[in-house]
Amino acid sequence: FDEFLRQSWSQLGAGKTRPLAFVVPSFGRSLAFEVHGLGRHGSGDAAVQRFELRLEGMLGKVTSPISVEYTTTDRRLRRFAGLTNVRDGRGDQIEARIDFPDAPRPAEAQRWHTAAALPLAACKVGR
Repeated sequence: FDEFLRQSWSQLGAGKTRPLAFVVPSFGRSLAFEVHGLGRHGSGDAAVQRFELRLEGMLGKVTSPISVEYTTTDRRLRRFAGLTNVRDGRGDQIEARIDFPDAPRPAEAQRWHTAAALPLAACKVGR
C-alpha cells in the first residue's frame, strides 16, 4: 500500500480515486479497494497529504475506511488509523491509530545485532 501511494501520489493528490487489489490476510485473498486522495492539510514542515483506503461495493458501505497521512516534504507515513492485521485475545482484528512522529533513524550496528538475535514472542494487546 505504501509503495502504491508513492507511485500514485500526483494522481491521488489531485483528489482522484484509484482502484487497488489489496491482500487482506484475514480473508486469505486480495479484495478490491478504492484509494481516495483527501487533499493536503497544514503548511510548511507540518503539511500532510491524507488518503483513504475503502473497500469497494457493499462492504465499503458498512466498514470503516483505513486513513493515512504522509508528510508532503519526504512522503513519510505519519499516521495510520483503521483496521489492522493484529488480533486481540478473542481473535478479532484490532482497529488502531498509530502515530509516527519522528523520522526513522539508523540503528547502531551493535543494537541491531542484539535485537536480531532475540527470539520472537507474541504481543500482548491492551492497556
